[in-house]
Amino acid sequence: MTVLPLPLPFGDQVFWLLSLSIVLVVLCAAGMITTALVLRWRNNRTARQWAAREAIWDPVILDVLEGARPPEDLTRLVRQGHRRHFVTYLLRYVRTVRGGGREILRGLARPHLPLVAAECSHRQAERRALAVQILGELGPREYREQIAGALDDSAPLVTVIAAGAIARDYSPQDVRHLLERVGQLELWTVRFLVSMLQRMGPQSAWAFREVLDDPTRPNRVRAIAGHVLAQFNDLPSGDLAAGVLETSRDPDLQVAALRVLEHVGTAEHLGVVRALTRDPEPAVRGNAIRVLAAVGGDAEVPTIRAALDDESHWVAIQAVGALKRLGRADLLRALVETGHRWATAVHEVFLPGTA
Repeated sequence: MTVLPLPLPFGDQVFWLLSLSIVLVVLCAAGMITTALVLRWRNNRTARQWAAREAIWDPVILDVLEGARPPEDLTRLVRQGHRRHFVTYLLRYVRTVRGGGREILRGLARPHLPLVAAECSHRQAERRALAVQILGELGPREYREQIAGALDDSAPLVTVIAAGAIARDYSPQDVRHLLERVGQLELWTVRFLVSMLQRMGPQSAWAFREVLDDPTRPNRVRAIAGHVLAQFNDLPSGDLAAGVLETSRDPDLQVAALRVLEHVGTAEHLGVVRALTRDPEPAVRGNAIRVLAAVGGDAEVPTIRAALDDESHWVAIQAVGALKRLGRADLLRALVETGHRWATAVHEVFLPGTA
């Protein structure tokens, strides 16, 4: 009796296609595993090589920084193919030393910086960012053109590193160029950008005033300028901020202008601030209350007291803090005694230790 083979359920062609697909998947998986292992091996080998070089450089650079040995003793140990590693190595040290030590490190790096500057146009954003960071730390004056040019880089990482380098060590012509580019850094928070830009110091306030007072600028950039001026306690900015509050309805820009007035506002600015205690935006109302406490004093207590009943919890908390700032513990105790909705918070946070 002859046994005939059973036909394949989907036909020969489908079977072979399915088998081929399975083989390709297995081969791709094997290729990915092999690639990962090779990359790991290469990275481990590079790490070992770098560690071996640095073990030679470490004792010498410490002696050089202490003045016990001349810089030439270290430069003689740097081979031609290790120059990129060497400047990255110096970058780690430059963040931990000050004064003459920084100048020694910049002198050690100077012969190798042309190699670094060439990488400002590298196709990989990470390499460009590292190059700009090295130039910013180890040679800002000599390579200002490359650093300023990196502000126009398509990668936000490169742009923000260039901005930070310029903020640390800038010339007057850099300020406007930097502020023009800040608005493009959408991925970075306003707080981060303000922290970076305020490193430029009060002597750069003139540029931030220009931005705050320019209605053609994006509101986000003007708001950043306002926050920086508030950190500078820049007196001439008070009138500019009041003008912004009279003309702008952008909440973020209004908050920035109110922060300026909280630091440098005068009684002449209180009229526009009082109007904003009724603004639709809770952030604007709360910051207006803070300004009234900082500038207005006891005369503003009724307005601040009314804000305790604001529908926004955040605004009400600002009102409680404002009364505390004005020394009106009597009103806060009254809130506790009358069972106001903020009685518990007032008692625990603003009147601790009281019966």
